[in-house]
Amino acid sequence: MNCPKCGTPHSNVTATRRAPHGVISRRRRCYNGHAFTTWEVLPTSVARRELERNHQAAKLASKTWRRDQAIIRDTRPSTQVALDHGITDTRVRQIRGAHRAKAAA
Repeated sequence: MNCPKCGTPHSNVTATRRAPHGVISRRRRCYNGHAFTTWEVLPTSVARRELERNHQAAKLASKTWRRDQAIIRDTRPSTQVALDHGITDTRVRQIRGAHRAKAAA
């Protein structure tokens, strides 16, 4: 990327920020010390896929959080809870243990 002040073709990226809808801003500094910002726009299809991926990750995290809360509240033995949720009893004990550790701290 050429510096807009001196035209030097070499620069270093000092910061990168992602904005919604596929826009990336990069703060750069050329070798002569001039600072400038460049903007990159991702194609719509790439931006849409990225938004969808973030949405799916948030949905999964929410579902997992709700499952963990249900496991913590359930007073039955870990083997029965594990069968209901389709996970191992070791995982049930890990979830309950992590909750107890947070509560104790």
